Amino acid sequence: MPKKLNRGKRAIVIFGYPGSGKSTQAVLLAEKFGLYHFNTGRFVENLVHDPELASHPDIQREKKLFDTGKLMDSDFVLSHTGRRVKELAKGGESIVFSGSPRALFDAFGDKKHHEGIIDILMKLYGEESVLFVLLKVTQSQALARNSHRLMCSVCQSPLLGSAFNLKITACPFCGGKLYKRTLDDPKTIRVRFAEYEEKTAPIIQELQKRGFVIYEIGAHAMPHTVFHKIAKLIS
Repeated sequence: MPKKLNRGKRAIVIFGYPGSGKSTQAVLLAEKFGLYHFNTGRFVENLVHDPELASHPDIQREKKLFDTGKLMDSDFVLSHTGRRVKELAKGGESIVFSGSPRALFDAFGDKKHHEGIIDILMKLYGEESVLFVLLKVTQSQALARNSHRLMCSVCQSPLLGSAFNLKITACPFCGGKLYKRTLDDPKTIRVRFAEYEEKTAPIIQELQKRGFVIYEIGAHAMPHTVFHKIAKLIS
């Protein structure tokens, strides 16, 4: 039986391969349940591609890592994401995460100076108000999705229409022009798979070791089917 989530302030953390549908599900859940979608990938992408910060050595270093599919420096990511999560939580926002935390350090920090995202959530939301979901797809399924993914240049909506044999030539939400991210090149995607196995998967193992329940949901179906399964866990 799913645990009962606190109906007040709450947080949902979605794990899964690149292309498993984390961002899509987070958007749907945010709309349905009034959550703030904390899209870590987009958050750091906007940060490292901010023209006003382009000359900063740290930004240049992290941009190179991001654009080649490698995980960015955990200290850099945690300092920025952790601060933003605290702002949202203290402002009374419920949050759904897609793409965060990405590494053990991001999740649990260290015992001296850094507080991890999981620790922040437990402190500000409470264990009864945090739900962990793992979207299960094979690498071949995820590769096919990522290879067909397009992004809207205006509203930044991810579109996977061609992966499901749907013909889409413009954003169905705002009509914006579509483009393909550098991250969705097949070679870069395979690098991201390796990074996930090496650095993100251990977070799930550590959470289980600490007694947290991870709800696994098959994500090979159409997004609306997957959404209803997650929604049942929440409501």
